[in-house]
Amino acid sequence: MPVVKKNEGVAYPKQAIDEGFRKTVEVAVLLDVDATGAVTRAAVEKPVGHGLDEAAVAAGQKLEFSPALRGGKPVAVRNLR
Repeated sequence: MPVVKKNEGVAYPKQAIDEGFRKTVEVAVLLDVDATGAVTRAAVEKPVGHGLDEAAVAAGQKLEFSPALRGGKPVAVRNLR
């Protein structure tokens, strides 16, 4: 599996605050990571709303990984959670 090298986290979205939604939530994001460790796709598995989905996708796209290895060679990974 790829290993996270850089994770800036996610800021709680202004939309959620403006809507009075201030709960702690988990948003599952599916990631495709190429053989260089770059995220090529990020998609929310189950939408939560309130701007949280968009914030989670944006944070997922900023992640940087050491690539997954198969037989000692870098490979792409699809639908990483």
